[in-house]
Amino acid sequence: MMGGRGEVLAGPWRFSWGKELALMAGGGAMAASGLHMRSLIDPVQRPAKDKGSIPFVDRTFVASYDRAWDAASDVSLALALVLPVSVAAAWEAGDAFHLLLLEAESAAWIAGLADWCKWATRRVRPYAYDPNCPPDLLRDPDSRASFFSEHVSQAFAAAEILRKWSKGRQLQWAPVVGYSLASVTLVARIRAGSHFLTDTLVGAGVGVLTAKVMLRLHEADERIEPLPTANGFSLQVAW
Repeated sequence: MMGGRGEVLAGPWRFSWGKELALMAGGGAMAASGLHMRSLIDPVQRPAKDKGSIPFVDRTFVASYDRAWDAASDVSLALALVLPVSVAAAWEAGDAFHLLLLEAESAAWIAGLADWCKWATRRVRPYAYDPNCPPDLLRDPDSRASFFSEHVSQAFAAAEILRKWSKGRQLQWAPVVGYSLASVTLVARIRAGSHFLTDTLVGAGVGVLTAKVMLRLHEADERIEPLPTANGFSLQVAW
């Protein structure tokens, strides 16, 4: 449905080229600058020894690097990102593009924020505390990029977008699946030795909050309009 000033109304959301270009440009700049700052991080080089510096709540979650769990987190994230668009395409094809747009905008801002945080904190990943950690992992600057988990943020942002879109539709199972995939991603990142518990919990919070902000920026104002009927008029809520 077309609105004024080149806007497109899609259910409770309002899209416009000017707003979308601004959000994508801002997110792209954020992501590019964050990627540059992340490249400035120095690698660990040698296994970390001071486990006493790890907060108590995270000490239980110091795991060695596990390639299988690392791959599993990539797969669960991919499924979490594809799910909203796939469900929308099957249910209401016109909404698929709008969900894809919301995901892309959220992803760009999350990527930038995550990389800036990784540069600022330079938190050593759990696997770097393993005396037998593969040297190639320790020589990678990514070994100091534990806080916070971008994988988890992206997965939870997608789940929240799907939850909001599913509201009011007969798709109660969709957000359950979305948040389940996001939770699998969270667990997999910990089991892979890539993140501490707090890295993933903060990542989940950032993902949900970013999605909520993007959705709020696209909300169309509700209004009540008279609707002619055979017996007179009725009222309908419109966006």
